[in-house]
Amino acid sequence: MPVAVLVLFIATGIRFTWFADPAGGAWRWIEAASWIVGMGVGIPSLVLLVLDRRKSAQQATEPQRDPKMLDRDEESKSLRAMLSEPGPGVVTVVGAAGIGKSTLVEAVLRDLDGTTPRPVVRRHTVAPDIRFDVRQLIADIRGRDVSSIVIDEGKSPLEILTAALENATRERIIIVIDAAQHLQPRDDPYLDLQMTELLDKIATDRRHRVTVVLVSTERLKPKTGDHGWLTKSAVDVSWLPRPHFDTLLDRAGLAELRKKRRTLHDQLQGNPGCIPLMEVRNELYKEEISPDELMAPLEAKVTLHDLLQVTIDELTWPRRKAMLALAACGTPVDDKTVVAVLAGVVPDFDVTAALNDLVSIQLVRADDTERYYLPVADPLALLPRTGPERKELLDRAAKELGERRAPEPTGPGDLRLHFAQLRALLAAKRYFVAYDVIIDMVGFLNRWNCGFMLLEQRKELQNQLEDDRLEMVNDSALGSIYSAMGNFLKANTAFGRALAYAEKVDLPVVRTGIRLDFASTYWRDGETESAYNYYELARSDARSQGEPGLLVRALLGLADCHRRWGQYDKAIRRAEAILAMADGVTPARRVRVCVRLARWYSETGDQDATRERLEQARKAAAGDRRLQVLCLDAEAAELLAVNQPDDAKTRATEAVKLALELEDPVVILQARTTLGMAYLSKDDPSDAAPHIEDAMRYRRPCRALIVLALHAVVTQRTDPARARRPFDQLANQARARIRRDRRDFGAYDMLGLAICGSLLDTDQSLDGAIEAFDQSRAITRGAAPLLQDRCHFLVQKLSGDVQARHRLAPVLDALSGTRTRPPE
Repeated sequence: MPVAVLVLFIATGIRFTWFADPAGGAWRWIEAASWIVGMGVGIPSLVLLVLDRRKSAQQATEPQRDPKMLDRDEESKSLRAMLSEPGPGVVTVVGAAGIGKSTLVEAVLRDLDGTTPRPVVRRHTVAPDIRFDVRQLIADIRGRDVSSIVIDEGKSPLEILTAALENATRERIIIVIDAAQHLQPRDDPYLDLQMTELLDKIATDRRHRVTVVLVSTERLKPKTGDHGWLTKSAVDVSWLPRPHFDTLLDRAGLAELRKKRRTLHDQLQGNPGCIPLMEVRNELYKEEISPDELMAPLEAKVTLHDLLQVTIDELTWPRRKAMLALAACGTPVDDKTVVAVLAGVVPDFDVTAALNDLVSIQLVRADDTERYYLPVADPLALLPRTGPERKELLDRAAKELGERRAPEPTGPGDLRLHFAQLRALLAAKRYFVAYDVIIDMVGFLNRWNCGFMLLEQRKELQNQLEDDRLEMVNDSALGSIYSAMGNFLKANTAFGRALAYAEKVDLPVVRTGIRLDFASTYWRDGETESAYNYYELARSDARSQGEPGLLVRALLGLADCHRRWGQYDKAIRRAEAILAMADGVTPARRVRVCVRLARWYSETGDQDATRERLEQARKAAAGDRRLQVLCLDAEAAELLAVNQPDDAKTRATEAVKLALELEDPVVILQARTTLGMAYLSKDDPSDAAPHIEDAMRYRRPCRALIVLALHAVVTQRTDPARARRPFDQLANQARARIRRDRRDFGAYDMLGLAICGSLLDTDQSLDGAIEAFDQSRAITRGAAPLLQDRCHFLVQKLSGDVQARHRLAPVLDALSGTRTRPPE
């Protein structure tokens, strides 16, 4: 309408020559009319523009329907809400194979791709019988290649992950893990403890912007504990109702099955993934059989796997053989590999034609590099279960895969064909050849700290090698994998078997190495006495065998045991003996020993020796940031020990900053503990709290009890109503350590503090706390005055008012030595 008025106005002006003579005054009317027209056209246009943008924004924020999906509105909305910020750290999508889980996830991710900020999406598929590399989660969060993720001895993937999460605040990251049911091994159908604790960390620590989506055909089952993310953030994808299922049948051109639809819906359990296979079977017979005959081979209830096996058996000979060859390979391969596997069985031309036909009917997929693969989670399961055909296909596949392996792999991804060959050999029960393949892989995997990726394969080789030496090496490797995963019971069992084999075959140097592994496992589990005995045996053997590298490991382990028992003179003597050795001490080991000694000297009050060892560590660490951060951390602790809290805060802050860059969890924990203690020494519990909370994220149960102690003390000062729980946790974990080792003096100190905190607001006797502190002093015999002063300091910080100070007076007197000691 405004445009029509404008046109009429201009035509009238021309007719009456308004525009010809400005002096006549027509411009005054033109100017007024232009304002009127401008307002008339501009305002509606602006309104329409705003409405259009609102509509576009609304469309961008609402889930977009994928034409392939039917009746998935609720699942889409639920999943989209979970993947939008803020959302849960871990999401599970569960449903039968072929039901549409991956289609649902990809549809929601496509929808989110149009939002701002756009999320970064990483995708992985877990292969059966190959342990998922947990470092992949860390690599995805960092945005790096997995081969760059190094987990040094004494550190855990959980600690490295915690550091990575702390830096994961700049962008939204979604990690999709498909076929997640394979995270649970077939012989032990539970999530392992390592994977469980990593997922727990991502789910419970919500200061990051990471979400892991687990797409699985089964509900995942952790071995222990209550894990809310398994149920609270789960999307169940169930079978399609019959009307939607019938719609898909119509789209697939299966109209002739109209009378059998109710039966077919029940037989296929409403699984839309089965419909393409029925379409293939229908096309194969080209109406040569009736619908009844088409459905005759099917059981009353059919899974996608069942239907796929029926379909394979109905294929022509070349197609069937090509499918089974791909199943035996178990990984994407080119057509030349399939031709080679079937050489002499199926003509080359027929194999190539069969592959193309199988791709056209979607039984086989081809990737961008023209490699063919089966779109199923476990291809080997499609092979005949027994018989010569199975064994021949597996043998042929293993041979061809072995000839095509990467000669110089640069990361675990380059070992894809190695793993596929190994899987085929194990399925064919070619155990000796499989062991040789493992030996070929071990050097590469150990270089990348990925030895654990062979856990399932090594388990399958147990008691199958018929050679005591090979069984020994395999069991020793299993023990190391279990120990690194924190499964100390299984580690001890595996090392025990390996040690028995070593005794049997008389390999003394190997036996010494196994004893050191055994000792290290006992040490990590708090069984100090057993650890000490194995370290001592290894020390004696290494000395007589002239093995300096093994001797260094044994001496350092013995030093750690002595220190845990408060035997500082022996601990220091063992560590100093390492520094005096001419061979077997690497620069990195020298720095770590010097830092250890500096801490121990500081705890005994020998500040001169502390400074000397710190200076020696600084010189040896020159040019290596990973070693320099150890020195910064030790310097901060020493500054705090000599009552320079401000300087300690400065140095600890530097250590934390560098440790975060290097993602060194041990230093992050220790330096933040120093920061918390420094602020508490200035009587600033509120400023100490965030540093202690950050340190708490890096500690593990029964380890670094001082962090839990500081958390409890700070909570008592800032929020007394919530303090009882951390004190109870401290008491429980201290008692657990004491049960494992009656000479663990540090655990007695923490137990004494926990009793004080738990009973502070009660009338109950504090004699239990005094007894615990006395037991600690009796063990150390006064050898660690710095730690005794620290206990006195922490108990003193509990007494925030006159009543508390009066209540704790007997304990403080006992710690300061001013009370009258009872006769012994």
